[in-house]
Amino acid sequence: IFSLDSRTVRHDTFTVSVVRGAARTVLLTVDNTDAAWSYAPHELDLSAYAGETVTLEFTGLEDEGGLTSFLLDDVTLTRI
Repeated sequence: IFSLDSRTVRHDTFTVSVVRGAARTVLLTVDNTDAAWSYAPHELDLSAYAGETVTLEFTGLEDEGGLTSFLLDDVTLTRI
């Protein structure tokens, strides 16, 4: 995940959630205050969902406080 806005006031967010049925669990939230000028790798543990069918949901939210670009690249699921 890569963010291009280094402001100090949190106004834009990007979340990664697991959805199973009607339940949604947020696994990661980053915002414009986490800005980096390069990609920041994140590893998320999905072992609690082993054997289940779930949906990974990626959500970016911006307000009118300024533009933040969240870029997502190279999503890999590894079975261990």
